[in-house]
Amino acid sequence: VGSVATMGTVLLFGAFTTFYLLVNDEDWWSWMTQGLGEDSRAKTTQIMEGVAKRLGAYLRTVTVHAFADALVVFVLLGVFGVPLALALATLTFAASFIPYLGTLVALGAIALSALASIGATGTLVLLLLIIAANLVLRRFVTSRLSDGDVRVSPAVVLLALPIGGYFASLF
Repeated sequence: VGSVATMGTVLLFGAFTTFYLLVNDEDWWSWMTQGLGEDSRAKTTQIMEGVAKRLGAYLRTVTVHAFADALVVFVLLGVFGVPLALALATLTFAASFIPYLGTLVALGAIALSALASIGATGTLVLLLLIIAANLVLRRFVTSRLSDGDVRVSPAVVLLALPIGGYFASLF
């Protein structure tokens, strides 16, 4: 009960803080940069606007790719008759936000579920189709969305996730 209450409190605080920062962006930014000189404030603001633009583009691109990937997984699992298609597609969506490792975890869960229900040959064909669809999505859809503007290394994301989680008290 205690950990659920803690998680609920953290989520509520995070939602409130996010709402407040989005509504009052000028107020908190001027408060954050009040100790800087005018030149430093302008330069810092320019840098942070670029960071916000790139981060937003990265998150939009990853979210669209994750949704498309989960949709493909859901359809393929449904066609092959694998049980828990919606749950596995949801796992695929969530895992897509973790570079490399997330996809491997989702594919592992899909493979185990498919192996139990449709056999080895069907599982192999299913996994090959999922991987091919993912490659097509990444090559054509995601590259068009990002427009070459997002250059975030997956290694940076892999390092930033646990660090951010640690500072947000998630781990």
